[in-house]
This record gives sequence, C-alpha cells and structure tokens, in this order.
Amino acid sequence: MARNLPRVTEIDANTPQVFPALAALPTETRNAIYEYLIPQRLHVSIRCGALRLTNCITPDPYSDPPGFDAATSGDYTYDRKWFDRLRSPWGSHWRCEEAASEERRACLPANPPSFLVVCRWLYIDILTRMAEVTEFDFTDPEHTTSSLVQRSQTCAPGTSPSLDFLLSWLCCAKKASLSVRVPLSLCPLADPDADIHSSPHDGTMHQSVNATPSHPWLPISNLLPHLPRLTTLSIWIDHDGVDVWSVIDERTLLAPLVPLVTQTSTNANRTLTIFLHIPNLHPLLKHISTHLFAPGPPLHPNIQLRRRLRQRWHSVEPYNSSDPLPSLIIMASPDFPFLSYQEWLAGNRYGAELEEYEEGLMREGVHVQRLGTKGMLTGVMRKKLGKNPSNIPDVR
Repeated sequence: MARNLPRVTEIDANTPQVFPALAALPTETRNAIYEYLIPQRLHVSIRCGALRLTNCITPDPYSDPPGFDAATSGDYTYDRKWFDRLRSPWGSHWRCEEAASEERRACLPANPPSFLVVCRWLYIDILTRMAEVTEFDFTDPEHTTSSLVQRSQTCAPGTSPSLDFLLSWLCCAKKASLSVRVPLSLCPLADPDADIHSSPHDGTMHQSVNATPSHPWLPISNLLPHLPRLTTLSIWIDHDGVDVWSVIDERTLLAPLVPLVTQTSTNANRTLTIFLHIPNLHPLLKHISTHLFAPGPPLHPNIQLRRRLRQRWHSVEPYNSSDPLPSLIIMASPDFPFLSYQEWLAGNRYGAELEEYEEGLMREGVHVQRLGTKGMLTGVMRKKLGKNPSNIPDVR
C-alpha cells in the first residue's frame, strides 16, 4: 500500500533531501532527458501588473523580415491586427504575445512546473542545466526590467532568491535577449543636415541633432546587476522611423554600450559578450566615421555585430488624431538590400551574394530600389545563382 507522504509546497533549507533514481545516471544522459523538459527560450513579460514567464512559440522570429506574416488581409486601411502587430513591443514575437495574452492562467501567480517540485536535488540540477540552454527574452524592456528591480528589492531580508521561482531562474541565467526600438528623434544622425521623419507616428521633422542617446540603454544597465551569471546578451536594435537605418550614426548611438560591457566584466568578474543584431547598411550611405564596418575599428572586442534585414512594413499613426474613425496607415519602406525583398516573396534566399551584386549595380548608377519594387532581377544574376533566367528582363 502506498504511503501518504506530506506534500512539499516550498523548497527551503529544512526540506528533506531526496535523491531520485535520475541522480544515478551520467550527466550527459540527464541533460539529454532535460532537453524534452527545458524550453529553449522564455519570454519575461508583464501580465496583470506582475512579471510572468511564457514559452516562445517563434523559434525563428526573423524568418519574415518584411512583416507579411502579421497581416490578416490585404486591406491596408482596415487590417487592425496587422497594424497593432507591426507596433508590438514584443517585436517579431507578436505570436508569442498573443498566445501569452490568451492563456487562461495569465493572471494567476507564476508557479514552477511540476517537474521542478519533485525534490530539491532535481530542482537544482534542472536549474543548472537551464542556465546553459535557456535564453530569457525581455519583452518591453523598459517596463520588465523596472518590475524585476522592484521585485528583487521587495524580497524579504535574508530570504534566499531560490524561494522565488522567477528570480531563481533569472539568477542562474547565462543567456538573455531584448529588443530596443529607439525613437528616431533621439538618434544621432550620420548627416546632421538631412531632413528625415522623426517617427512613423507623427509628421514632424528631426530636430534634436545633438541628442544624447543614453536612455535606450538604461533598461540594460538596470538589468545587468540582477543577472549575475549572464555571459551572453543579444540586443535587436532598430529605430522607430520609416527612413533607412543608415541615416543613423551607429558609432555614437551604440557607444554607451562599451562602458556597460567593461564595467560588468570588471565588477562582476565575468566576461559579458553582447551580440548586436542591427539592420544592413546602405552601400551608398555608409561612412567609416559613423558606421560600423571593416576596416573601421570595432566598438569593443566583446561587442559583435550581426547584420539582418530590416522590417519592410510599418504602421503609421494618422496625422489627424481628432478623427473619431481614423484610417489606419501601413507604409512600405524598404531598406537595403532592395532586390532581395522581391526574391524573398518568390521564395528565393540568395543572401550575401545577392547583396554584393546589388551593391555593384548601385555603384554603377543603376536605380536598384526602383527595380526592386518592380520585382526585376537580372538574367545575368539568376544565371549566376543557378536560377532559370528565361523571361526575366535584363535591367542593364
């Protein structure tokens, strides 16, 4: 007859130590088992005024750089869902945001999964493995980091963070990510005399040429002290305007990250590596004094750049906000590479080779952006890439 064992509701120093049969297995075998239990990415968000952890259901968030997957119809005027998804603080993880908001338990206290309350030994072993493989993605960084700081400060004096399920996971985390959409009005410009729109949400022109872009990085500086074991931080960066990314002075905008890396590595006695995922540079607008590319000097040895395609579609607030039923505006604003946009729609993935070819056309004076909107790729290029060049106009 099975014994009625007392139910353990908390894991603390007085909880009897229990060693499961799993403890006798080699570490490699246990880790292989944990792969079926441990999520690869978790979103840290705010639900009902409190921090929550939710699973990521978007394994490749940038598989749709134009933003077409977010559309529910082809109507640019009445597709409210597409409009809201393009402006989501979760970025390309809008599916994860909608799934989290639909969870029936979204407003209940965040409890650990059942496999973590089997025994203290298993709890520690799984958390140790999670620290190696799980990436914590902080959605809406400004609010989630401030909520995390408040939660840490209100923890009772002398209380171990392991008693707080969410804090215990974050204290063990070695990988984290977040998205930063910097207001274009606060960005330093590569060309201070350029007339650009400050935001897709208004019609004003950029005025603050000498703005100090310190506040976009404030959530990161607040976050790092509460992730004591963090070694890898991925930051997805963009501005909130419709202009191409290359109008930004990258070196000035990203410079505040250098002391963050240096101070964290010095004070916490750890090596922090930051991966910056930023849009591609326009070949004719980039300059070695304002943009990051070889042979120019890098920002920092522990800050690595990863270029990506920029979102092609943007939701724009109507200028007349007094209209009770304003029309929704979804604007197409392509960025380099322009030809790859049409090829992406056709299901082709050319990558760096097409970018090099397009850059060559630009330097020869070809209006590549106009060709991209017409969906024309040269027969020479398609033949070079192994595609059928028949019936394809040659733009040369």
